[in-house]
Amino acid sequence: MDHAQPPKHFTHGRILRWRRVVGLVLAEVQYAPGLRVSRHVHAHARFVLVLAGAITEIRGDDTQTHGPSTLLFRRAGEPHAYLVSRAGAAA
Repeated sequence: MDHAQPPKHFTHGRILRWRRVVGLVLAEVQYAPGLRVSRHVHAHARFVLVLAGAITEIRGDDTQTHGPSTLLFRRAGEPHAYLVSRAGAAA
């Protein structure tokens, strides 16, 4: 496995910096203003800490907007879509 690059399809945003720590991949990601990401799943569970801006997440019939200091957890294989605020977002 090539450890010089983050995993393929890790994020829909631009990775500003990242690091592997035993059992984890940590990354700071910048999301473009107004970015729309269609329904998808991730192979691994993940935490997402919203640092700036806002992300509106759509999971089934549930839609929630998450702003700075919000910590999200998504199970592996959990379908979701999202929309980034007009100001963009960092997580």
